[in-house]
Amino acid sequence: MAKEFPTFWVIVLVLAGVWFLQEMEMFGTINLPWFPAIVFIASIGAIVNHYKK
Repeated sequence: MAKEFPTFWVIVLVLAGVWFLQEMEMFGTINLPWFPAIVFIASIGAIVNHYKK
């Protein structure tokens, strides 16, 4: 049985990445925006977990 593509988590990954870059002002600041970083990492984990099953 073929695995389905995790569309939702890819969309979350892209949106979290864009949000993270906007909060970092394209790496112009030292402060790390924690919530977008956590969402980004969680979406990567969900995608990896999807393909491990």
